Amino acid sequence: MSGIRRYPIVAYFVLAFVISWGGILLATVPSGFPGDKEDAGLFVLVFASMAAGPSIAGIVMTAVMEGRTGLRELLARVTRWRVPLRWYAVALLTAPVLLAVIFGLLSLVSPVFTPGILTTADRVGLLLYACVGGLAAGVFEEIGWTGFATPRMLRRTSLLLRSLTLGLIWSVWHMLPDVWGSTAVFGSLLVPRMLLWTVAMMTPYRLLMTWVYTHTRSVLVAMLMHAVFPGGQALLAPVAASPAQHLLWYAIFAAALWALALIVARDRRKALPDAGSGIAEERAA
Repeated sequence: MSGIRRYPIVAYFVLAFVISWGGILLATVPSGFPGDKEDAGLFVLVFASMAAGPSIAGIVMTAVMEGRTGLRELLARVTRWRVPLRWYAVALLTAPVLLAVIFGLLSLVSPVFTPGILTTADRVGLLLYACVGGLAAGVFEEIGWTGFATPRMLRRTSLLLRSLTLGLIWSVWHMLPDVWGSTAVFGSLLVPRMLLWTVAMMTPYRLLMTWVYTHTRSVLVAMLMHAVFPGGQALLAPVAASPAQHLLWYAIFAAALWALALIVARDRRKALPDAGSGIAEERAA
């Protein structure tokens, strides 16, 4: 227990990986790994394992480090909705607007890039999938990534360094389920798909999410910003695109996110010297 208290961030990451990756492997290996994302039953188990890792790890580590006081403070940040509207706009519009612009421009070159919501025969189903899946991912993941890890990682160093570190770890955490769900579709292009979709896209997006959190102290806003990232992709990604064409828009989207991340990285504030735990942040809020 003393080791956990001494290295809480490491303990959180280990617990999140063990729960999520362990659950995924237990669910999928018996039927063959990698598998088929179209298997609804396995997809639910994989998604549940992913949701369980960060959320359980975040709650457990908060309880271990700070007890009931820490859990109450975490709940306060999860339910904190009174933040300036501009931060809701940043959280909710960054990913969808970038994607809409990218697909709008690419569709001028080839109609295959027309957003999926405009070409699918089941718009209601796609909308529900994007909203429910995005919200579930955002809510459960950010209990841990933003609720526990982010403020603690930012106490003694800069926004840029720690948010990039967290973004890389967040990206790696996604790799196992990505291998399971994408191998059948991308085949020999799996490695570039995985690097573009995880490391290249998620790392700068995590920096943007962390930047928003430093200005809002709201896990709720982080949950919403996370939700529109996969939700926007599910809603707007072209359904007729080939694997190589998907890699093209991944690369453009990643470049746009990195451009924004480099802009906001100029915010040099030493993020959250009192944030993430204890009564001090709650009083400051």
